[in-house]
Amino acid sequence: MEAYHKSMAGLERRRSMINLQFMLEMRKLEEIDESYFNEEFNVWLSDEPLTNEEICRLMRGVERERKLEGKPPLVQFLPRGKGTKKAPKKAEGVHSPRKVNGSPTPASGVKSTVPEDAHA
Repeated sequence: MEAYHKSMAGLERRRSMINLQFMLEMRKLEEIDESYFNEEFNVWLSDEPLTNEEICRLMRGVERERKLEGKPPLVQFLPRGKGTKKAPKKAEGVHSPRKVNGSPTPASGVKSTVPEDAHA
């Protein structure tokens, strides 16, 4: 019986040391998470509106998390350093197919049944 009690006491001691180590690790992780959440999410609690940079930073975080989870992206970001695309300029001398009064010109080979002076 004495051997049984000694082995049970030894197992109990090992179990308590493992629990202690686990709790110390969890405490470290909780402290790291606490500092992260205090820093990151106090932005959301502020009465100040978010800047574009803050919005992009938060959305990049969301997208990073979605990517780790294997989910498709909600938004796509332009590559950093690239400006927005500008609309192409019209070539000089090219005119709109609309007439001055706003009616479109008939397509080539198609005759209109509306008299030409009906739009004036």
